[in-house]
Amino acid sequence: MLKRIFSATRTTAVALMVLTTLSPVQVAEATGTITKAITVLGIDGNPYVGALVGMNFESQAGSQHKTNAISPVLTDSSGIATLTFSGAFVGGQISVQPPVTDTTTAIKFDSSLDHASDTPITITLARSLVSINVVTFDDQPAPAYSLIANGYKEYVWLVRTGIANISFPTAAATNTCKAFEIYAHSEGIGSHRRFYASKISGSGETRTAILYNDPGTCAVEVPKVNGVYQLKFNAGNVSGNLLSNSGQPLSFDTNQGYEVQIHALNSNGTRNNNVPGTFSHVRSDGSWDSYVDTSTIGMYELTFTGYGNPDYPSFASRYFWVTSGNKLSWSSDGSSPADTISRNYNLPLPSVKLNLIDTITAQNI
Repeated sequence: MLKRIFSATRTTAVALMVLTTLSPVQVAEATGTITKAITVLGIDGNPYVGALVGMNFESQAGSQHKTNAISPVLTDSSGIATLTFSGAFVGGQISVQPPVTDTTTAIKFDSSLDHASDTPITITLARSLVSINVVTFDDQPAPAYSLIANGYKEYVWLVRTGIANISFPTAAATNTCKAFEIYAHSEGIGSHRRFYASKISGSGETRTAILYNDPGTCAVEVPKVNGVYQLKFNAGNVSGNLLSNSGQPLSFDTNQGYEVQIHALNSNGTRNNNVPGTFSHVRSDGSWDSYVDTSTIGMYELTFTGYGNPDYPSFASRYFWVTSGNKLSWSSDGSSPADTISRNYNLPLPSVKLNLIDTITAQNI
């Protein structure tokens, strides 16, 4: 599921179609509940009491990025957390986060297999190299299930708000400037991913990590409060509203709506994969915002992807530009440059709908 966070492509085993407007396909779900026992061991190998254990699962109703998450559970005196979740969920991932009072043990994330089953599992925690506190663009605690990437293909989900401890691989190189990234959960409205950097020093049990504001150079250290790095999501700088085809306000039900994706384009109109894409979710009232790093000059494309309702067609080919002055503009000539831009879009009428039938049961799938 992690690759869904960083990828903006969709494929289906049934067909791959390139259309001006698309309609998402609904998939049948299973029923029932599952109970799973998760045993947590500390750095010393003993049962860890009081860790918060959460699980999140595959995307909701066709959304690439919006996940199902259940309420986390504390480990008991035997280091066991017992979680119950819907049998409809798949792609289960486990996150274990020690309490704020533990400053030496890191969050643990396990996506080594699909944990959406009743098979018990034991997870051993690791030593932390750095402590962080993540806040939204307006200085509120970052919502649970925001994501941290430490630059070594390791990711963790925050199970709660407040201070979090992050580990690094034992083989991670020292004195090497690496990416350190934070991604906001969909509930962090108005907050968007931000790239920091890290550098590890020391060896063995004395290893520590320093975080920097400047990816690639590691020259300006991130501010600390009481030894904890203070990380903050970017505020949106491209925004607007989705309206009905006739220009009327919209409202979306739970598990239905739109994703907004932004990608830089090359001069020939293909995606520039050297510039990270961004995504966000349209709010229930149809309003949306996203964030673009304006350091890369050029043309950008907005894509709106509907999910959860076949009457929400996806559409693209909506453009804006980053000017030579690193401002935003709706025009290719860079006119009316600004730090933030906003525009409303009416939904197009669906041009193609797919209805898939199971050839054995004759039921819709």
